[in-house]
Amino acid sequence: MWLSKDARHLLVGYYVNIFNIDERSVCHHLDKPKWFEMPDWTAVLAEPNWIPILTRWLIKRAARNVKAYGDRHGAPTSEDPSADEFATRKEIRIEIKLRKRLQISNSELAKRKLITTHKHEHCDNVAGIGLTMEGYDLGRKYSLWWTRSGLWYAEYIKHHWISVVGSFVGGVLATLLVQWLSKG
Repeated sequence: MWLSKDARHLLVGYYVNIFNIDERSVCHHLDKPKWFEMPDWTAVLAEPNWIPILTRWLIKRAARNVKAYGDRHGAPTSEDPSADEFATRKEIRIEIKLRKRLQISNSELAKRKLITTHKHEHCDNVAGIGLTMEGYDLGRKYSLWWTRSGLWYAEYIKHHWISVVGSFVGGVLATLLVQWLSKG
């Protein structure tokens, strides 16, 4: 199953944050929500994506830095630029876009039954996120390069004509290279 970029990044972030535990105790944490202030997850989506090799590492680092609701010292407060009286319009616009992307990605993951979301009774910005068995498995696969590339190949091998065209082009290039090297 191939997801959008934001949904993939968010699923990896949830996997890294929720299952930062020993592999033997995974069954105890499936489908049980871990409570977060959702604006904190916009930092995961805001990570730069222009360096593909570092993107996963940056996402995992940002996800590990998201604290569970109530784990902070003192009253939990989110860093909301719209609440800052000196925030520029550009910062507020960026924050609104990131929150929309977060909401869309969460709804996409919930629709595919990869996560379960629970609303907090009193706080609007707090939600409980739990990974289902399929979400755990897919998050584990997306977090490693080798399995992620295998998922990409499995998704696009369905269109076998791409492999046929790629093989043909590779064969033609190899033939030209051999002829060019044999002349000299």
